[in-house]
Amino acid sequence: MQSYYEREAMIIRLLQQSDTESLFKFESDNKNWFQKFVPPRPESYFEKDSFSEVIKDLIEEQQNRECFLYLMIEDGNIVGRVNISEINGLCGEIGFRISKDSAGKGFTTAAVKLLMEKAVNSHGLSEFNAKTTSVNTASQAVLKKCGFTFTHEIKNAGILNNESIDFYCYRLDLEC
Repeated sequence: MQSYYEREAMIIRLLQQSDTESLFKFESDNKNWFQKFVPPRPESYFEKDSFSEVIKDLIEEQQNRECFLYLMIEDGNIVGRVNISEINGLCGEIGFRISKDSAGKGFTTAAVKLLMEKAVNSHGLSEFNAKTTSVNTASQAVLKKCGFTFTHEIKNAGILNNESIDFYCYRLDLEC
């Protein structure tokens, strides 16, 4: 089974255990950038031993087809992540994050489109949900460019920078 897809200078490929160190660096280097738009991960996530356990568990979930976790690679470096989680029947939840240096270059839109192709053709999914914070206009734009439709808002769904934030929820149904 082919585990990577390519479009222009960026590829996406499934997360492997051997990616742990470079993924830890990606997450650590972009921690402050991500926390401008999404609620923070627990501090233990940024401890190497704990992070390694998280990745080990995620790889096991991926092997059990509970999720599919892809890395966005440009010039051999991780520039983002795009995932399908919460898989239930034909439906999965799309999530993504991109490094500060790679934001605004179209990589995320391309990666989400590639992920959906893979989800339909290899994983048998045809329905997708996604959510983003109300302050993350870039992620909202990516979802719209990929054909997602806004479905509803969840008020006071999280805390970001010590303030309550809302989540915007989206959906996409594809014909198989």
